[in-house]
Amino acid sequence: MNSKDAFRFVAQTKPSLLYITGKTCTGKTTFARWLAELHGYQVVVLDDIVRQAVVTPLGLQAQEPEVYVSVYRTTERPEWIDRFVTEVRKQIAAYFEHQQPVLIEGALANTDTIQRIFAGHPTAQVLYFHPVATDSRYIQNLTERFKESSADDPNGLPLGFWEHIARNDFDQFYRDRIVTDTLQNSIAAYAQESAEASSERLALFRQHLSNIQVVEI
Repeated sequence: MNSKDAFRFVAQTKPSLLYITGKTCTGKTTFARWLAELHGYQVVVLDDIVRQAVVTPLGLQAQEPEVYVSVYRTTERPEWIDRFVTEVRKQIAAYFEHQQPVLIEGALANTDTIQRIFAGHPTAQVLYFHPVATDSRYIQNLTERFKESSADDPNGLPLGFWEHIARNDFDQFYRDRIVTDTLQNSIAAYAQESAEASSERLALFRQHLSNIQVVEI
């Protein structure tokens, strides 16, 4: 399905707990905002939870990138994951107490952690935003995010993206703000790599989670 199909699906099925996930620049945040505005979903932003429940109280600001990787992808720091899961479930319970539907938005990839969050909510619905590398929309989204970045602010683009940008191209762009053919090729190369990684993650989700709908971008 595409994003319009996904919007109709949510409007028709009205899941009380919805998890929207996928790669950066696939439109997750915009979609979540539409649902919040039009269908009254209360949005739980996982990046905010990591910061509020793990990074800030434990004084891990200098290790923030490591914290996100550990909480979202691995099981190596169970104490961090425990704090994260507890806070997410606490927020879900608070909204449910007032009979408000909940939308979780983020890039949590560890299926064990997702299952812990979903425990007791067998009808929780997953919308997986999956990039199609050959689709110019995804490449365009990445390019627009890149154009809004700065030398000091990656604007939410992941490390894997920047590994495709040569240093001299990086420096030149922040001098003249021109997206050259070389830069566009680098962005397209990342898009292909990202789409392949997304396919692998989706296969894992389908193996361990139920109630998944795929939104192709």
